[in-house]
Amino acid sequence: MKKHTYILLSLITLLTVQKSWTQDCDNVFIIPGIEIVTDITPYTQEDSIININYYDVCIGDTLQFIGNWSYLNDVLQESPADSTFIWSHTIGSEKTTEKGRYFSHIFKKRGVHQIDLNIKDSLNCTNKEYEKVYVRVSHVEADEIYITPAEVCVDVKTELEVMTKPEPGAIVSMTGIYEFKDQQIFPEPDIIPDTAAACSKKFYEEKISVNSFSPKQKLKDINDFDEICINMEHEYAGKLTIELEAPNGNTVSLLSDENGNFGGNGLGLFYELGLPNVDDNPDCLPANNPAGTGMKYCWSPNNTDTTWHELKRKSLSLQDFTEESNDFMIIPSNTDERTRIYAAYNNSFNNLQNTPLNGRWTLKVENIDKDGNGYIFDWYIKFNNDIVPSNLIYKPVSTSFKWTNSDTIVSNTNKTNLETANPGYYDYEIDIVDNFGCKYSGIDSVFVPTKVLLDRYESLPDSCENRIGSVLVEGSGGTKPYTYFWNTLDKTDSTVLYLRAGDYPYTITDATNCKHEGIINVGQRSKDVTAAFSFELDTCTSHLNLSNESTNSKYFTWNYGADKLKYDRNIALPNLGEAYQIELIASNEHCADTIADSFDLTGTDAYNRIKNYLPNVFTPNDDSFNDVLSIKGLRECETGTLKIYNKWGDEVYYSVSPGLEPWDGTHFGEEVAEGTYFYVLKLNYAEFKGTVSLIR
Repeated sequence: MKKHTYILLSLITLLTVQKSWTQDCDNVFIIPGIEIVTDITPYTQEDSIININYYDVCIGDTLQFIGNWSYLNDVLQESPADSTFIWSHTIGSEKTTEKGRYFSHIFKKRGVHQIDLNIKDSLNCTNKEYEKVYVRVSHVEADEIYITPAEVCVDVKTELEVMTKPEPGAIVSMTGIYEFKDQQIFPEPDIIPDTAAACSKKFYEEKISVNSFSPKQKLKDINDFDEICINMEHEYAGKLTIELEAPNGNTVSLLSDENGNFGGNGLGLFYELGLPNVDDNPDCLPANNPAGTGMKYCWSPNNTDTTWHELKRKSLSLQDFTEESNDFMIIPSNTDERTRIYAAYNNSFNNLQNTPLNGRWTLKVENIDKDGNGYIFDWYIKFNNDIVPSNLIYKPVSTSFKWTNSDTIVSNTNKTNLETANPGYYDYEIDIVDNFGCKYSGIDSVFVPTKVLLDRYESLPDSCENRIGSVLVEGSGGTKPYTYFWNTLDKTDSTVLYLRAGDYPYTITDATNCKHEGIINVGQRSKDVTAAFSFELDTCTSHLNLSNESTNSKYFTWNYGADKLKYDRNIALPNLGEAYQIELIASNEHCADTIADSFDLTGTDAYNRIKNYLPNVFTPNDDSFNDVLSIKGLRECETGTLKIYNKWGDEVYYSVSPGLEPWDGTHFGEEVAEGTYFYVLKLNYAEFKGTVSLIR
């Protein structure tokens, strides 16, 4: 979608007020020219729309201007001495004027200055096309020159750069919307007078002044003239002609007279524009001719409908019946929906090709037959925004530099280095020349604060690896405030809690980004204790052996029953065929840990293992069956004693390894007599007594 430039003129007065329009000047077109007395070569800014020339000067410089002009179409040129030259100088919102062919100006403000020239010849005809030049004035105040960074760190080589931050000065606005509501001249709508009335003016004529395009800029493509729209009402559209005149006199016919000398324009009487007041009187007095209601009618090279006469000839829809006026009204334009945008007559928009954009654009509406009048409420012309230059703004560009410190030139570029171990202020005088050749000077200082140091730190150790360690650091020197960063913790506080033992690197940074880096160690008061043990059921000794496997511990407490405590590293408990609930507490000077387990030894003790397997008879007769007294269930490794007695109580056999040494029925190698013998078997935590019969 195209963007557009709006140039709007609101005209709200009856033409009973005398205008400055002079009939004799209608066909006089003055082309002004400006000559600049200078050896400055203008700078050309290449633009996608049009190249813009600037004259670039320094503040306080003076330029001389000479006014020239000529007539369009080889009209006899009159002497400049007979003409009036009116110069306008505009800078921002300030505007001054001066008369005379020669104009001299001292430029005292930075920014873009606009110099306009207007001409009035001896017949009081003025130029419709405008001429202007732009002058860019460069300046940088001393306090707009500064060095960055303004503070640097001790013992750190830092690159300094001179910067300028000048205010842009005045600009020339090239706004995309031109509205002239603030330039309303008359308090009432402007009348289109009835030719039969004794009005001071026989037709409507008003001008829009356009001066926001580049100098000499022309309309290269007629499609960039988007539209002209008129808010109007009239009782008889068939009695009007409407045309738009460009600054060079080329015209566009919006409503043409196609009826020659036969009255009216050939459109007919039954076509109203807007909702007119049909009770008008044939005079120009506002009280006798109250305004009706205006409607907007638009014409464009990019039209959606043809001319009004062509629509009528082709019997196409041109009018709607309106109950308000009880008559037929030409259908108004709808610019939002782009409907009823009408064509100019005879393709006359082509006449705008290469017309100058800056100047006076004139709308003429004439009632060519008697009876009926109407009003123009406002009108505007609209250009494609793509042909509107950007706002003209300028900031100087520095091209050469000189740094001086203590009368010593330290650099001839925009940068220099500073590295020092001495805190304090370092002053530099900066001399700058810009691309206009303008010179500026300023003084700025760089501050070197004291070195950032570690002022205080605290470190509390961890204990038992429970993450109860902490660190604290505080900075000094440099420029407050400080920020803190713990590199491996991603923490930004001065104090960090809940730490394990270890080394923690940190960085203290002051307000100027100067840094101090270090490492704080968090100690370990005691390592964490882990209580653990393993077990073995020893059937040779009838013990439950408990082996301590705790780590980082020095002290041990075994609890294996009510008030049953042991403090050795490893313990062995007797297997009495009972259940044990075991708890081990392992500890060091600061830490402790507990582990517990239960063991059910029921049926695994020596007594229960052997009691059902004690023999009561054996037959040592060398038949290889039951020849020895052996006790089933007794382990070979099991320690104990076996004693056998005869009926008189004499000991006939003794062994300390009863599992390995069964009795063969002899005593010192001699067979003992058949009979009944008594035995006593003693083991760890079990004892058996009984009789056995020896039969051969």
